[in-house]
Amino acid sequence: MPPYKILSIVSFIYAVYLIIGYRKATLPYYYYFIIWTCLSETVISPWCKDTFNSNSAFYSIYSFTCVFYYGFVFFRRNKTLYSQYYLLSFLILIILFGCELYYKYEKNGVTNYSYVIGLTLVVIVIIKNMNVLISKDVSYFSFTEIPLFIFSTGILVFYFTSFPLLFFFDFLVQHNQAYRAYDTLLKTGNLILHLGYLLTLIWFTKIPTSTTSS
Repeated sequence: MPPYKILSIVSFIYAVYLIIGYRKATLPYYYYFIIWTCLSETVISPWCKDTFNSNSAFYSIYSFTCVFYYGFVFFRRNKTLYSQYYLLSFLILIILFGCELYYKYEKNGVTNYSYVIGLTLVVIVIIKNMNVLISKDVSYFSFTEIPLFIFSTGILVFYFTSFPLLFFFDFLVQHNQAYRAYDTLLKTGNLILHLGYLLTLIWFTKIPTSTTSS
């Protein structure tokens, strides 16, 4: 089992523990997002591969839900962006995703273009938000913003190490040597991403209960 899946299982267990302990998260629906990622990576995706001999369709849907969640978290912090751009942008992306999924379904392809476009849009907003966080005076830096900073860092590292290559995914899968190198890079990016997920969870326990929100 790849190390990032082990981290995902640890995060799943910890998220359930925090839910049982009524520990609220400072990121919206974060515990349920962690549960979804773990079940998708370790249960549903392997089951689809064993049952249907391909997990491309499910993995495309799962990946897009992650982008949708990222967008919800970061656009939500800026009410103007959220009201004016988030819904319209992701409505267009959903249409693009649906068309790409339909086109690639019979070829067992992954919806890489709509995913990369959506993730790029999210990364732009993350950089904007992180610039605001970093530029703050330390004395005004909120303790509750640290989980968001960790979460953001994991996504950024994942994006810049792995996902520009997704534009060439269809080419890479046809060349074993190139695909093995890409697969190693992707697993490394996933390891950093899931480490960010776990560290974000851990930091929730360091925030005083009175400052957390659902």
